[in-house]
Amino acid sequence: MPFYQLTVLFVDRYRYDESEEDLRYRYWFPYSLNRNILFVIWGYLEAVIYFAYMYRHFDVVGYMGCENPITTVWDALYFSVVTITTLGYGDISPINLLGRILTSAEPIIGITLLVLVLGLFFVKFDRRLIEDDQKK
Repeated sequence: MPFYQLTVLFVDRYRYDESEEDLRYRYWFPYSLNRNILFVIWGYLEAVIYFAYMYRHFDVVGYMGCENPITTVWDALYFSVVTITTLGYGDISPINLLGRILTSAEPIIGITLLVLVLGLFFVKFDRRLIEDDQKK
């Protein structure tokens, strides 16, 4: 899974305070909210696919009640989606230590990406409120 540097992904330009003549007063701002949301959703899909690949390749998850690993890519994708969304139906579960580590890491990554998307929405909403207050 590629790791994005947050300053590149979410903040990519300077905005200068136009009321100040000195250029020292500058701050970061998200350039394109829609583009950033698409990047985060793409990262979410990448995480699902990469974890599904690891579950299938390393044979670390299997059906509940038996030690045989899953056999199809679709089962791995299903388990990855269920795990990253923290649903956890329980029909497929980790069968060894590596499986437990991977299934513990995937929901953390999923929740982090979800928080980033929600944070972007709230930043945009907060900016609109601030701009409306400044116009009054």
